[in-house]
Amino acid sequence: MISNNNLKNYIIVIKNIIERIVEFKAEVVADSPLLISEGGKDHVKEVMKNVDGVPIIPGSSWKGVFRSVGEIVAKENDINVCSGLTNDKDNCLKKEVKNTEKCKQKKPQTRLTVNDCLNDYLKSGDIESAVKLVFERTCLNCKIFGAQSIIAQTIFMDSLAKNYKLGTRPMIAIDRKTGSVSKNALVTLEYVEPGSTFDFTLYTYNLPNYALGYLLEIMERINNHMFQIGGNKSRGFGFISFKNVTMTLKTEKLEKGTWKALDNLDKDVILDHQVAEKGEEFFKKVKPLKEVFKNVKIKFPEKY
Repeated sequence: MISNNNLKNYIIVIKNIIERIVEFKAEVVADSPLLISEGGKDHVKEVMKNVDGVPIIPGSSWKGVFRSVGEIVAKENDINVCSGLTNDKDNCLKKEVKNTEKCKQKKPQTRLTVNDCLNDYLKSGDIESAVKLVFERTCLNCKIFGAQSIIAQTIFMDSLAKNYKLGTRPMIAIDRKTGSVSKNALVTLEYVEPGSTFDFTLYTYNLPNYALGYLLEIMERINNHMFQIGGNKSRGFGFISFKNVTMTLKTEKLEKGTWKALDNLDKDVILDHQVAEKGEEFFKKVKPLKEVFKNVKIKFPEKY
């Protein structure tokens, strides 16, 4: 196991110890038509709903949009991140590992990836080497949102509609291959109407202040209509805003008003342990966390 003296260096990837839980809650307002689709039948494209027929935004959809927006935010701050897609050659876990003397493979002459070595360390019970490998060789997105063989440090709950109306409109389907009108051209599109509201809950685990600032920067850009969620974006669907936002530090027993630095890259932040504001005021209030992110010098993933 990793000693307590070294724990601080790797807290962002530690899974078996909880140093910090932060809970985000908000009301999500659809500012344009919203379509999270579960497919369709009989030429009808339907909104995804729960067993009671209430529209939902799945947690997987939230994670997907946060991660994709994060790619842009990170690169603007000179931070290298990958998409996390398993078929992407830039995926952190698909990168080659050249220093393999500790990686016990049956065929050491073959090309070894980060994922190969991670699985070997885990199978052999070498947790310290596994933790160091994940910390050194994965990007900020893989650490926060997870990847193959890596559990995320975030949990996005499904968002359930509270006050909503459903609408429909006829659409002409275009064949993506030919660019022409499809054989079965007429499709009825179901959507959640503007003004409808959803709940929003996000839990984060062991995220330093710079990582929380990163999430807040992503969240603010979505709130400012710089990015959309769901389908039919080219038709103006998918703009949302966050209202009545609450961010609560759940676990740390610290001096009131201090968010302690969690690792060697992090900085202390003076901020209430619960921030609850409406709309734009929330993002102004949490500016100290966003500033830590903008000033951090990320050293991972290491290049070999």
